[in-house]
Amino acid sequence: MFASKTPHFFKIILEATIRDKKLGIPRKFVRKYGKGLSSSVLLTVPSGDTWHAQLTKSDGVVWFQNGWQAFAEYYSLQYGHFLVFRYEGNGKFLVLIFDMSASEIEYPCKSHIEDHNSDDQVCLKLVEKEAKDDTCDGTLYETPPCKETRKKKKRSRPPCSKPRKKLKTTQKDKSK
Repeated sequence: MFASKTPHFFKIILEATIRDKKLGIPRKFVRKYGKGLSSSVLLTVPSGDTWHAQLTKSDGVVWFQNGWQAFAEYYSLQYGHFLVFRYEGNGKFLVLIFDMSASEIEYPCKSHIEDHNSDDQVCLKLVEKEAKDDTCDGTLYETPPCKETRKKKKRSRPPCSKPRKKLKTTQKDKSK
């Protein structure tokens, strides 16, 4: 018999999930993999953004709870949304979110930088690297392979980016 090294389960968002601000993990999944689960888990979406949540146990059910509500609100989870959880071990879950049209959503990014060549925003992922610039605090941005199309809101720069140099204007440019 074959057993996946990265087991999955799915959940459909119900009214009770929204009202109670928690999401239950299937009992069979907990029986098989619960020993590897700690009380604190990490939820990651395809954009690379991560969310911390706490697991609680009540009436024999294990729930995503503290931190779950912020995740649910950020991705605008609604009644009928379909979520697929892939357990990657060490308390880490990859979460795919499908809306009522049965299509995967476009994931908004918690951290982004604007693509000045279009109206797109490129998701950024914080990575710990040793700073090579004394003006940085050691946390630098790396661009993962995701892109989110969204109208520009306000311009922002990631920390540690150097200010752009102003282009020198010639006399011709000033007269335009």
